[in-house]
Amino acid sequence: MAITTIEPSWIQEVLDSYQQDPTATTMTIELMVKPPSKNEFSLQYELLRRQRLIYIGCNGSLREKLIEEAHFSAIRGHMRIKDTLKRLPQFFYWGSMNKDAISKVSGCPVCQKCKSEHVKSSSLLQPIHIATLQWQDIAMDFVEGLPTSLGKESILVVINMFTKYAHFLTLTHPYSAAQVANLPQLPITETEYSPIRSGKACLNW
Repeated sequence: MAITTIEPSWIQEVLDSYQQDPTATTMTIELMVKPPSKNEFSLQYELLRRQRLIYIGCNGSLREKLIEEAHFSAIRGHMRIKDTLKRLPQFFYWGSMNKDAISKVSGCPVCQKCKSEHVKSSSLLQPIHIATLQWQDIAMDFVEGLPTSLGKESILVVINMFTKYAHFLTLTHPYSAAQVANLPQLPITETEYSPIRSGKACLNW
């Protein structure tokens, strides 16, 4: 009478990972001398366990496969580092598990292409404020990296959002906020700063 036992293929992969693994070799020898109760590791059916977790050796690519399985889920997709680290220690253990998982997930090409924004959720859209007076709202920006002309290679653009009139102030790099605030103004045109008049007043001009 013969008894047939079925051994999952992954168990053989675990046993193969113990080959040339210093931790597995040391623990196996110690467990042959000391009772398991005095050691955090135990040996069950040739498998090393740390408490209830199966120890995975460094030989082969089993560690990498397990990280990939924990990182990717057919239902949830590619999970974050935090979620991946929650799944792995449920069944397996090795000393550099956290370090290996962080390195693997950080280099995942799919996750790199689909980065999420770490910002607060945006609120409802609000209407854009429309300026009703000259110079009530302005827009400013710097144009840099231009060919040097008369010792200047940068331009500060100041736009009046009401009239769309623009000032172009030349700058020499580098410059500070105080220097920008004290820039001499361009010649002011009468049209730009003329007071807002009623239609009746304009007819009397």
